[in-house]
Amino acid sequence: MRNIAELRCPAAQPDCPSPVPGALPGSAVQIPQLGWIVFSKEPDGKIVGRTDRGCTYRFKAQSDSLQLDPPSQYCFNRVINSGYTLTRWSVTVSGRHEKETIAGVSHGPNGDYDFVLDRGARTKVEPEPWGKVVKRFTGRWVYVPADRSRLINMVTYRSVGPDGSVQVTKRLSAASLP
Repeated sequence: MRNIAELRCPAAQPDCPSPVPGALPGSAVQIPQLGWIVFSKEPDGKIVGRTDRGCTYRFKAQSDSLQLDPPSQYCFNRVINSGYTLTRWSVTVSGRHEKETIAGVSHGPNGDYDFVLDRGARTKVEPEPWGKVVKRFTGRWVYVPADRSRLINMVTYRSVGPDGSVQVTKRLSAASLP
């Protein structure tokens, strides 16, 4: 479960509808957490973290960790078309390795869900020349067809329409190395 977050029903609504169409009510959804964050120090002594998703969070440096400060910060993620409020984010560092725990509320089109990442980990990287970065992505890529029956290589959104009916939107997307 390293870098795997869970999206689950709030404690007050243990049998809420799943954010994934077809999943049983009350079931948790596991979501891999990928991406980067850049930390920098502000003049007031706070630490600012800017993510690859365009979100900015403020932290307080403690003797052994960074803690989200204030402990309720909102961001709208345009990549996944959803907003969330983080209520706890703790970061510890040992050498080039970071460990983190995050808790919050994901605000989806069908309601709010608890978001928990218990075992987050990242590794500090040094900037690389642009040419070296590009080489990792050049070459032949092929399309891998989506599998609708297993929801592989698909993004599925479920929302409630203006008339109260449930609407499901599926987007096909995938690429892989040959």
